[in-house]
Amino acid sequence: MYLFKKITIKFIKKNLILILNKLILILFLTSFFINTNTYALTIQNQKYIGFVESLNGKAGTIKKKDLVQLNEFDQIFVNQAVKIKPNSNITISFIDNSILTLEGDSEFIVEKFDPNLQKPEFLLSIPKGKFTFESGSISKNKLGIMKIILSEMEVSLKGTLVTGANTEANKKISLVEDSLGNIGALEVTIGEETTTISEPSAGISLSANNETQNTKLSNEETEQVKNDIKEAAITSSTQSEENIERAITKQLANGTIPDSNGDGVADLADVEAYKAELLGLKQLKLEYVVEQSKDDLSLLSEIIVNSDSDQSMGLMENMMENNAESGSLLMTEIVDQNCDIYNLRRLIKYIKRNFYFVLFPYYNYRNTIGHLNAIL
Repeated sequence: MYLFKKITIKFIKKNLILILNKLILILFLTSFFINTNTYALTIQNQKYIGFVESLNGKAGTIKKKDLVQLNEFDQIFVNQAVKIKPNSNITISFIDNSILTLEGDSEFIVEKFDPNLQKPEFLLSIPKGKFTFESGSISKNKLGIMKIILSEMEVSLKGTLVTGANTEANKKISLVEDSLGNIGALEVTIGEETTTISEPSAGISLSANNETQNTKLSNEETEQVKNDIKEAAITSSTQSEENIERAITKQLANGTIPDSNGDGVADLADVEAYKAELLGLKQLKLEYVVEQSKDDLSLLSEIIVNSDSDQSMGLMENMMENNAESGSLLMTEIVDQNCDIYNLRRLIKYIKRNFYFVLFPYYNYRNTIGHLNAIL
């Protein structure tokens, strides 16, 4: 009898330990999925204002004093501090079609962002680092308020591209012609003194001992800034659906995907929902580029050349329908960019059918568009 009780007690203890181990595992897994979905719900309850378009190296955002790694297509929010590691660079696309690039040891935080106000507002703080910023619809709005804060230097932008840096040695900002050929203006305030800058490549710097100096970018520096931001704009406008899906599927695996469909669960349905959001933003950006492209069509033509066939044709048709007078100029730009012959043939047939008069100038300029009659 005693032996039976002893064996029974050992059996109960053994099974109790197994049960407790399984219970701990269940509690751990439950906690993991709750935390994942809580993160997704937290993100969902905020309104994102942009996302990571590209990232080379490492960057992160501070959450509860910890630096959480960022990846491509992760969302950016108001009052979210973002740090870029040394030897890294990042491109952020905002939903008002502005673009921010930072490199090296840098930081930024968006303090205010509301494109829907009667006076839309965007306040960007860059406590440290080298940057380039091309403004979007908020800055181009006559009532819009767009400011960049570089510690003691406050910069108000009106429809333009800027480049600058905030370091211990100095703070500096320069005005550059943007990727659409526009030159806006800057108002730089240091203390109680405000300086207006409207000349391309001109700028101002503030030294560590508070001495200001007018600056001028060299032609090489100016072209480098323009080329870099144009390249970022082209990449942003030509991201493939496959690349987007691959990146946000990785977010799901990492437990960082937003609850885009609002069902309280982070799963594959959110991949499709978030992908649809990003593709929608991409389409709005393309429409914005078409709308803003007037005298300078170089950006639009490069986007067309670097897009897939359907997107190229859609952009061409959109441009013709909204600004037929620029049809000849667009054709010249596209040919100069060595547009795919299939897309060119489709475009010419489309123009011939809907805007025949646009083709007239080309019959006299066969060197500009080779063998047009053969294509027709």
